Amino acid sequence: MALSQKQDVYETMRDRIIYVQYEPGMLIDEKEICRELGISRTPLREALLRLKEQGLVTVYPRFGSYVSEINVLDLRDLFIVKKNLDGLASELAATRMPDSALEHLTRLVDEIEPSRDNGDFKRLVAIDQQFHEAIHDSTFNKPLNDLLEVIRYRCRRGWFYFMDRIPGLQGAAVHNLAEVLAAFEKKDSAEARRAMEIHVSCFIDAFSKLLER
Repeated sequence: MALSQKQDVYETMRDRIIYVQYEPGMLIDEKEICRELGISRTPLREALLRLKEQGLVTVYPRFGSYVSEINVLDLRDLFIVKKNLDGLASELAATRMPDSALEHLTRLVDEIEPSRDNGDFKRLVAIDQQFHEAIHDSTFNKPLNDLLEVIRYRCRRGWFYFMDRIPGLQGAAVHNLAEVLAAFEKKDSAEARRAMEIHVSCFIDAFSKLLER
């Protein structure tokens, strides 16, 4: 199987887990998935190994592979880590960001109000994802991006799973992004970090309140 096909299998499985098409704790039926996707076991198992490393799949020898459960305390703690890593990424990107990336962020922020007015939450989620990824790419710091990738998808999955269960979590998607953009426009590293940390703190606060119930 070509590298692009292997990546396609991985992304298909990853997205099904992130967007809760595969529920937490679900047994992954390898035979059925291979039949559905028209693939052999090898690329699927390679994808599952990668997803295991990212904390999205749990493998029990002799029992099979399962979609990892979601633990709210772990999720809150992941967002605490994400707050610091995203803050650092924003600090670095503020003075390194290419004009093309800044223009991309501007277009994304311009989409926020129309998407919110239309109740298009799926688009707001996509805006947040693309916003963060553009910043990460603009750090030109591979070790940092590797660390962010380890937690990125677990955070995204937890957010998507709880977005209808926790008040305020939907609005966290785009909270303070305009302020982050303003800091990038000024190439203000300290302000970029501060604004990003405020943005991610919305998620931490939401999960902390859930733990207090």
